[in-house]
Amino acid sequence: MPTDDEILKCIEELRKDSESGGYNLNPNLDDLKMIISGYLENKEKYGYPGCPCRLNSGTYEQDKDIICPCDYRDDDLVEYGSCYCALYVDDDILQGNKDLQSIPDRRTTKPPEASIEKKETVSGLITGMKTNVWRCPVCGYLCAKDQPPPKCPICGASRDRFELFIKAG
Repeated sequence: MPTDDEILKCIEELRKDSESGGYNLNPNLDDLKMIISGYLENKEKYGYPGCPCRLNSGTYEQDKDIICPCDYRDDDLVEYGSCYCALYVDDDILQGNKDLQSIPDRRTTKPPEASIEKKETVSGLITGMKTNVWRCPVCGYLCAKDQPPPKCPICGASRDRFELFIKAG
């Protein structure tokens, strides 16, 4: 169980990172502490900060889409005003103009085959590319390089979260 000091330190680090990327953390400090406590517990238990409101498998590859910030954060923010666990919120919730609400988990409704099929279709339309195009599944950032960047410059997702979007050739 993380200490209060560890939780507050993590909140400040996440706040700094999220605000520089245009994101807001939940303004309710009690709720935020509870979310961050689960975040830190998952980080300690699994070695990565899996979403504290979802069941993590303990296998990095199986949980990659729910490592915070999860692949579903931006879509949830646009549609509902917060991410699934309410760590991130939109401006309306931050300013108190809208209340948090319970939202469905997109993870159960996202067919993995659809994104793979789309990548193959897009790749088939573009021929003669001299370099690979990598996509960050968290924020959608595209990078035309031989390898993905060490860290997404938009959302901070690590290199291993990037997907090959278009293969050179």
